[in-house]
Amino acid sequence: MHRSHNLSAAPRFAFLVLLPTLMAAAPQAAHAQKTYVAVGDSLTYGFMDYTATPVGTAGYAGYAQPYAAFLSSPGKTVSLVNLGIVGETTDSLLKNSAGNSMLNSNYSAAAPTSQYALLLADLNPNVSNVTVQIGGNDILGLAASSAFQDAFVDGDTATANALLNATLTYIGADYDALLTQITSLAPGADVQVLGYYNPYAFLPPTSVNNIYLRAAS
Repeated sequence: MHRSHNLSAAPRFAFLVLLPTLMAAAPQAAHAQKTYVAVGDSLTYGFMDYTATPVGTAGYAGYAQPYAAFLSSPGKTVSLVNLGIVGETTDSLLKNSAGNSMLNSNYSAAAPTSQYALLLADLNPNVSNVTVQIGGNDILGLAASSAFQDAFVDGDTATANALLNATLTYIGADYDALLTQITSLAPGADVQVLGYYNPYAFLPPTSVNNIYLRAAS
């Protein structure tokens, strides 16, 4: 009887030895680092004086950093990968262009080829959040085009609407391609598509920029 009691107690003893090890490993799993990837143009990159400003230095201000801090908690660290490029359009992003201005100095690569190339390299199952804000420069480009402005000034609404619809069509197609890639490479990520504010709100409503922007919007 005594020998049988010792044999039955052995598994319970082994379980109790392993339990503290498992409990000690749990907090490490809870602190597993996640990544927030911000995709977009100058509003994603942040406010700056058109000089490449690394994250965390004076002069850098945008929504990506505060949002990364909001997503983090004592048991969940979320790191930020800000891929925004000043002047980027949906077209320049998807065509691996370097954009219409300098590249973001927040890139990890010494000489990045494009925002899109780095986006594809940075996306993985460990990415928990993605924000996309792109397309505003496409609309601004339309509003600034001579074809749209001539149609608007001449009251040719048919031509103005045709130009706007063509722009919205290709923006929509670019978004489809971009979001398909994001959800494919980071299937567990919470993907948020952001809207825009009026960058010319500080100007009078009668300013040329506001008039054409309202017409194109």
